[in-house]
Amino acid sequence: MKAIIFDMDGVIINSEPIHQLVEREMVEDFGGSLPREDHQKFVGATDRYMWEFIKKELDLDMKIEDILKKKEVGFRNRLNEIELVEHFETLIDLVNKEGYKTALASSNNKKTVHLVVDKFNLRDKFDYIITGTEVEKGKPNPEIFLKAAKNLNVDPLNCIVFEDTKNGVEAANRANMKVIGYLDKKHSIQDLSEADKVVYSLKDVDAKMISGLLENKAE
Repeated sequence: MKAIIFDMDGVIINSEPIHQLVEREMVEDFGGSLPREDHQKFVGATDRYMWEFIKKELDLDMKIEDILKKKEVGFRNRLNEIELVEHFETLIDLVNKEGYKTALASSNNKKTVHLVVDKFNLRDKFDYIITGTEVEKGKPNPEIFLKAAKNLNVDPLNCIVFEDTKNGVEAANRANMKVIGYLDKKHSIQDLSEADKVVYSLKDVDAKMISGLLENKAE
């Protein structure tokens, strides 16, 4: 059995600009600043990791749970601005048609992930969903991908991960999985050079590319 694992933000939904807007506004409200270049280091990591770092840097006396709640509410208030990444629906339908097991593995918190899944009616598209709430260590640690493979009962060597961040690509590589990097040139300056393939549109991914990567991994 073989599996395809999808990151959510930036791969399934075009949410990274919204996350960054909400997070920059929050940091400014706390009296700090978050330049785009510094912000990119946190893309793909869990919210908790990012905000624990910022809390320490700004010496905030606010509880981390309250900060995370504020971020969650800010994102949820902009949920109507988010759309599916172009051609994702065609890709996930192809993957399911080809008989691969599927998982959604997002560093985002459980509540937000399931809000997105229900908003876009994606629940029946995935065999398994795991979020940042259910792991101890965020990307680039491979824990989230290894747990996804385990719950799908698929060897990591027989998995492909779709990722749009450097942290995510590193996590997939450390899990001994193949990686297809998706780079949205309009919004991302992520370095995906360690991915096995990099595409600039999900329409460029076909059954031959997927099967070819998996066959190479098994050799």
